[in-house]
Amino acid sequence: MLINETLKQVLYEHLYHTKNCNIEGVLKTVHQSSPAYSQTKQALENLFSHFEINTEILEFNYIGKDENFAYGRAKQKITKISGPEFVDCINDQIFIFKLQNKKWKIWTLAALETKPII
Repeated sequence: MLINETLKQVLYEHLYHTKNCNIEGVLKTVHQSSPAYSQTKQALENLFSHFEINTEILEFNYIGKDENFAYGRAKQKITKISGPEFVDCINDQIFIFKLQNKKWKIWTLAALETKPII
């Protein structure tokens, strides 16, 4: 499988488990040594205790890779299914991936822009 398809698949798996409020499943897509790992777990616990959300990838573009990391840019739509007040939005993010046991995992991300859906 080409690296761009592999990275996209990791992201789809990540969002699939997010939609299903499956913290363990989401964390399987995050690199265990990532500084964001424990923050991600805490954020998901908080999110899933208050909301049920839908997420979908609108666009994914492979940027490139070096000897340690791979990079992709994604636009994802996030909408609330249930829970308190929430602004549906489209997030534009750079995802950074790193190999763990020969599998690409999310290392971290950088949020570029968040646009509310009105």
